[in-house]
Amino acid sequence: MAYVIERECSGCGMCAEMCPVACIEERTPPFVIDAKRCVSCGVCADACPIKVIHAQIAVCSEPDANP
Repeated sequence: MAYVIERECSGCGMCAEMCPVACIEERTPPFVIDAKRCVSCGVCADACPIKVIHAQIAVCSEPDANP
């Protein structure tokens, strides 16, 4: 489960500085987490001073009743 940065990101860069696998890049919105490289450690969420980084919850669809 990767983490995501909300649009309200202030662009301070603390998350990118603290990320142990360097999976956070400056883009628009200011920073984006590469889900393929994220190890879900949560260091970025803890480092964010405005708390706009959260674990991304996977949504599974219901299997078809009639395959």
